[in-house]
Amino acid sequence: MSLYWFELGLLLIASVFDIKTMKVPNIISYLLMLGPPVWLLLDSDFNFSLIELKSIFLVLALTVPGFIKGEFGAADIRILLGLASVSPFNIMIYYIFITLAIFIFYSTVKFSTKNEAPFVPAIFITTGVFGLAGMV
Repeated sequence: MSLYWFELGLLLIASVFDIKTMKVPNIISYLLMLGPPVWLLLDSDFNFSLIELKSIFLVLALTVPGFIKGEFGAADIRILLGLASVSPFNIMIYYIFITLAIFIFYSTVKFSTKNEAPFVPAIFITTGVFGLAGMV
């Protein structure tokens, strides 16, 4: 089983939890955060330069202020960090932009009367779209 399908399956489970409870179990978010870099580490051709530090810093710069303000959950950040650790910077910029656009759309349509909306489903949809487009 490839890393993509593993991540997509876990994202589906995390999305269901996020929609129903607005929380993602720690075990799932940690698996999504650590899965990609561990997968790289177990690869026989591992090279530390494969870890995308610029993508990780991008995610941190965009999400930590939201976490401090209470707009992002820790699970959201963990999941994005896992994806960022193996995603090239230029791809991660598009990924975050599309994820935020999807989130804004469905939170406006479906959750307009509430103060918060689940973010993980947007990550799930974007990962699925990127997979279909062959970008992962």
